[in-house]
Amino acid sequence: MYISARLFEHAALEGPNTEIARSHTLQRTRQPTKCAHCETLSLLSTVQCSKCGMTWHKSCLPRIIVSCDQNPKSFSDSSRRTSVFGVPLCSQLNGPSRLVPVVLERCVDELQKRGLKVKVQF
Repeated sequence: MYISARLFEHAALEGPNTEIARSHTLQRTRQPTKCAHCETLSLLSTVQCSKCGMTWHKSCLPRIIVSCDQNPKSFSDSSRRTSVFGVPLCSQLNGPSRLVPVVLERCVDELQKRGLKVKVQF
């Protein structure tokens, strides 16, 4: 993830929730993410709090209602890689007889089905 080193200027913030927005340590980011306020994709003009990790559109900042709790995200990048839908992959094994999680079986089946439809020229 790329976060620019330059902090966002709080002086530009105006609105009813300005103090809440100022509780965050904001930095501009260039990574496409989902805005925490309007829940739409944020491609440009995105800011991220370096303490709590939340991201917003610059235009949504005056309307945010969540103050910074200064805790890092509740899950780390390593737990994100080993979980599916917020549940650890190993917990999706239903009983001792199952060696591969159902989610993984479905993904492999879909990849094989799509692979059979592809025409390759040698």
